[in-house]
Amino acid sequence: MTESEMIDSLERQMGRLVPTGFDLSMERRFFNAGEWLLVFEGIYVGNKRHPNVLDPTEIEDLERYFDVDMSDLA
Repeated sequence: MTESEMIDSLERQMGRLVPTGFDLSMERRFFNAGEWLLVFEGIYVGNKRHPNVLDPTEIEDLERYFDVDMSDLA
């Protein structure tokens, strides 16, 4: 995954969370500041709170891209 693909994926995942009512205000601020890992952390928490909304393959790809274990977040 390239940086451009990662950014596109983060945008897609945020878009999928919008209809759930999950508060993405901080993630938007982090996104605008280029703080990609912080955006992903928020998306990951959103995925835990609203299962089956996000694309699990893309979440796994993002986790590999950032080389982090997010299992303790939720």
